Amino acid sequence: MNSLQTVLNEVITSSGLRWQVRQTLGAGDLTPALRLVVALPPDPGITGMAASAPDTQFLALGIPSVEPAPNLAVIGTSGDRPDQLGFIAGVIAAMVSPDWRTGVISLSDTVDGRSARTGFLNGVNFFCGLCLPIHPPVYDYPLYFELPSTASTAEWQEAANYMVDHYAETVYVYPGAGDEAMLAILAGAGVNIISSGEPPEAVASNWVVSLDTDPLPLIQELVGGFLNGSLPEGEQLSVPIQFTHINPELFTPGKQVLAEQTLADLQDGYIDTGVDLTSGEYRP
Repeated sequence: MNSLQTVLNEVITSSGLRWQVRQTLGAGDLTPALRLVVALPPDPGITGMAASAPDTQFLALGIPSVEPAPNLAVIGTSGDRPDQLGFIAGVIAAMVSPDWRTGVISLSDTVDGRSARTGFLNGVNFFCGLCLPIHPPVYDYPLYFELPSTASTAEWQEAANYMVDHYAETVYVYPGAGDEAMLAILAGAGVNIISSGEPPEAVASNWVVSLDTDPLPLIQELVGGFLNGSLPEGEQLSVPIQFTHINPELFTPGKQVLAEQTLADLQDGYIDTGVDLTSGEYRP
């Protein structure tokens, strides 16, 4: 929240305007002098506000089920395309793994978790085709193991052991799956890890890259555009995926360039993840 306020303060005050942080906003506040409203969850009824104040620009940040309108732009929640997170993780895992020995650990009880799993499997196959190992032992790669979000540490340990026992070289761990003990088992067996956020110190040497989503640059660009009239209104936008915490020994500069181009094509719609976003499974 503090980072968001800093970004908004910078872009709004540089336009010569004043702004306030409000907990509520009533109909009487929607005056012609109000240029912009930025709303966070829970939904304050922003769709109705936008309809009643057509001369004010509205921006909804991470509020589910809000549809864009001529004066209402929507930025999705962080990681709102888990299929794309999984897909690019699969591409990178295939790039850095000898014999395509890759796997994903995800959540079975959420559509997002299943979408990331299916996206990963498709991403690996997008890069390596049949993904057939040359040397034994030979398993059907890419692997996957998923559990509900309520799984215990012992159950997540089973997921890690499955990957180790099946000779996975690189595993994508979807955010929310597993725990640090599971990561430690993977790293202790020499398995490399792709996930998100700051890598725990104990597994840093086995950390390939984090796939993160930072909405602040997009918010800054969008708000600045609204205030100077240079950007179209009524957009539905997804937060771009970024590569952070890169280990250049595992994810070399040349592979980074190739992955960044694949990611750009993916987010621009030139590559389809093949995931049914309503179920998280393969799309027919």
